[in-house]
Amino acid sequence: MSIALRVFLLLAALVGTQGEAAVEGEAAVEGGAAVEVQGEAAVEGVQEAEQKGVQGEEKEGEKEEEEGEEEEEEEGEKEEEGEEEEEGEEEEGGDEQEVRKALGEEEEGGDEEEGEEEEEEEEEELSDEESEEQALMGQPLTDAQLRVMHTKIDKDGDGKLSLQDLTTYFSSNSSAWENQSMAVVLEDFVQSDTNKDGMLSLEEHLRHFKTQSDFLLALGNDTNVWVRYQNHETAKFRAADLNHDGNLDKTELPHLLFPEHHEGTLAASVGEVIRQNDEDKDGKLSPSEFENLHGEKTEEPGAPEDQADFAKLDVDGDGFLSATEMRDWESGQLDINVEMKKLFDVADKDKDMFLSADEFAGAMTHIVGSNAHRYLLNMNDQYPKPEL
Repeated sequence: MSIALRVFLLLAALVGTQGEAAVEGEAAVEGGAAVEVQGEAAVEGVQEAEQKGVQGEEKEGEKEEEEGEEEEEEEGEKEEEGEEEEEGEEEEGGDEQEVRKALGEEEEGGDEEEGEEEEEEEEEELSDEESEEQALMGQPLTDAQLRVMHTKIDKDGDGKLSLQDLTTYFSSNSSAWENQSMAVVLEDFVQSDTNKDGMLSLEEHLRHFKTQSDFLLALGNDTNVWVRYQNHETAKFRAADLNHDGNLDKTELPHLLFPEHHEGTLAASVGEVIRQNDEDKDGKLSPSEFENLHGEKTEEPGAPEDQADFAKLDVDGDGFLSATEMRDWESGQLDINVEMKKLFDVADKDKDMFLSADEFAGAMTHIVGSNAHRYLLNMNDQYPKPEL
């Protein structure tokens, strides 16, 4: 083959190869374009998907929010129902409490009413003696009764009474009160005689004295005060035991219960009071020692009434009370002196230091209900016998 032909064929082959390459290039370009188109479509799809996803999420969010709101509303409704139930329970509980409170108040009111009724019954059940005392203390003695009493007291018959006449008469005649009270004394004796041997031992007396003394019960467990009273009663008991057999019979018992009328018992009583309170052992009582007769020590100044009583008992004015001066305290004579002085002061209209029958009778309206009135009733044999 000639060289020219070979060149031609070679060129033709090259042209064909380039043509195929061009064709392939065009196809590739077209493919790339398609890919681009597909890519763009994919991007658009992705964007649409994203938009749909966002929209879906928004819708789901809205749905969730709606569902959440619905749940919240349901929960709110449930809470409201719960609150209503609680309110109902509270109302029921409140009603129950009110009912219980009302019932409790009714019960308390019933208890109070019962207590008041019991107190009223107790008041209504006053002893005959107490009822008689209340009735008598509200009524004055008559003019005639007082004039008769004036004559009894006027021993010298001069128609006049001095203060000394009054105090002496009421003191000496108070023994009549002991005789009137013997029935009560014997009744008390029976209660105290626990072994029923017809005698009163010291132990029986102290036991009865402690349980029947309201002021000792009020002191509770104050051992110191009880020991003082115990020693005082023991001293009186031994003085009243005239035959020294360690027991008191019915004839000796009045000596114990009415020491003011029996010298030996009164002396023993005064001696024991001084012994217990004479702290400096000088045989007499100072104002501070007198203010502590029952053992209730205090740093406060003495009560005005104690100071007044001390001044009245201190006859010689030496600032101390001797055994002789203390006798008026232990015997009750001081009370008689005080009440008769009050009576004398209101009755002595002309201030001549004596009482005529008219003055004595006229004083009654000023002393009704007082202790002076009580003394007059005692001497007139009208006052009820006391409980010992």
